[in-house]
Amino acid sequence: FDKEGGDFSAPIYKISSDGNGVQNKLTLSHKDLNRIANFAGIQSLSKGKLRWTVLASKGTNVKMASVSRTIEVERPAGFAEIPTEVFLTGSGTEAGADLASAIKMKSTGPGVFEIYTQLKPGNYGFVNKITGTPTSYEVQGSFLKEGPGTATPTTTPKVYRIELDFNNAAVKLTEITKVGYWFAPRNAIEAELAYAGNGVFKAENVKVEFRQESWGRDERYKFRMNLKAADGTESVEDWASFNRDNSRPTATTPAAWYNVFKQNVNQWDYTFKFPAEADMKNVDMFLNFKPDAPYNHQIVIK
Repeated sequence: FDKEGGDFSAPIYKISSDGNGVQNKLTLSHKDLNRIANFAGIQSLSKGKLRWTVLASKGTNVKMASVSRTIEVERPAGFAEIPTEVFLTGSGTEAGADLASAIKMKSTGPGVFEIYTQLKPGNYGFVNKITGTPTSYEVQGSFLKEGPGTATPTTTPKVYRIELDFNNAAVKLTEITKVGYWFAPRNAIEAELAYAGNGVFKAENVKVEFRQESWGRDERYKFRMNLKAADGTESVEDWASFNRDNSRPTATTPAAWYNVFKQNVNQWDYTFKFPAEADMKNVDMFLNFKPDAPYNHQIVIK
């Protein structure tokens, strides 16, 4: 295979025919054809032409066919080569423009990445590695394209959840407008967690007071996140326990008990419970969305 107008002196791709070169036909998957089109410089969602011919061999005697053909292709959305790691970089990011300091995003599935971070005035983009010559990607509307990373965030610093899907070249920036400590017995947010950097939200010296019920004191809590999509649509998420019901934690409770998961919004389900000694005390709360660990939270009793 060569680019349109190429003479096969430096082909962009070679592949053996079916049966490891034994058969006189070639079966190409869409994935392979997409990769070849990418090597020819045809961008995703664009049309282009590929020139192809056949090399026949018997032992070391290789002959090129005297004729060639042209095939026109239209690449789908997505990338021919999907990265296994992605980093956020640029002057508008928390880490700045130094490539070596780029922030690694969390992999949430094959070709899918996300990060909770603050963007400020400046440029930002994405790379597949922080050494050598990385491949760069940039945001163009709701699409992700290969490019130097010239997307510019708003002039006012804002906290976002950035989601990338290289399988369909999609990007989604969702502004996080508020994160609250939700106390279920009073059906209310009783403190707001401010963004502290590096994917962490924090509230200090929060007064915790269990609610007295006829059967005892109720201590159930979780976290509620308010979001705004790029089109202005607002929504709410609960970040809560994996378990629908929980017991009070103790000193021997596993660290994984404190992991948080996105759950449906309601008053009671998937709530955590404060340890008994938190009642009538001040606490510091940390909600951690660091990309290098399971999302989790911490309660520090003062």
